[in-house]
Amino acid sequence: MNNVALALLLAVFALHVYRAATQSITVPEAVAFDRWIRPPLRDILPQPYDPANHILITLLIKRTVALFRLSEFSFRLPSLLGDALYLWVAYRLSRRLLGTGRLFLAALALMSLAPPSLALALFTWAIELMLTPNLNLAGICLGLSAASDLAFLLPAIALATAFLIVTLVREPARWLAVAERFVIPTVVTGFVFLAIPLSHAQATSLHLWQLPIPHWPQDSGARSLVQALRRDAVGRHVEIGASPGLEPILTFYRARYRLSNWEPMRHKPLTGNFDYYVLDRHDATLVSERHLQVIYRGPALLLARSSP
Repeated sequence: MNNVALALLLAVFALHVYRAATQSITVPEAVAFDRWIRPPLRDILPQPYDPANHILITLLIKRTVALFRLSEFSFRLPSLLGDALYLWVAYRLSRRLLGTGRLFLAALALMSLAPPSLALALFTWAIELMLTPNLNLAGICLGLSAASDLAFLLPAIALATAFLIVTLVREPARWLAVAERFVIPTVVTGFVFLAIPLSHAQATSLHLWQLPIPHWPQDSGARSLVQALRRDAVGRHVEIGASPGLEPILTFYRARYRLSNWEPMRHKPLTGNFDYYVLDRHDATLVSERHLQVIYRGPALLLARSSP
């Protein structure tokens, strides 16, 4: 069972690495790049807090992009490191609680279905560490999970509260010592990463993490479209119009491939005149209305240019 479990984890991690390297940048990732990765840190710290800005992840992505140059893979590298940590912790936790039988393998297989997430990895590691005497590290991991994604703040508070209640019931004599070793690292770690951003928070922004995750079908063909645009516009200075929501993707790839011949995206309405048009299905009627020439058509978006 142990060899089967390790083979499963290696296969899952290899799949995640492959997807990180080959999948087009998504709209949320491109928005994060445009708002928080590309600007210097001194410019983003005073901004009003946005739950989409996952503080710890933002800092790590800034570092990996600086070290390895901007690409889809370097942008996703912190999440992949979190994925490796999560799979390792899932193995340890399942084996600790269930032994090495079929139930262990079933639990590990179910846990491995989770997508790469540094916040989830740190949260799960905190759970595993709570079963050991290493409560300082457990508290640090719990604080870092909230710093990685504010959506984990309430689960972290709930987990810490439940742990302290169970300790109080089972070992009342040790409760104060356990609380000090666990709570202080949790609070200090979370404070270090979240104090400055949350000090600029507005009440209306703190509920946004509860919104459902939007579906962006045009993500899948973005890189192929950009490659077609690069080939067609080589050596020419061009201005590109895009459907709402697609501008951040073009901004990312303009920086990714250092395309100085592309005019920076300025969020102009599609009523203006452009050399190229990147359109989703809602704006596809512009092709016939303006007699545009389609040079790339994907499942959810298309690239067209003005007729000569």
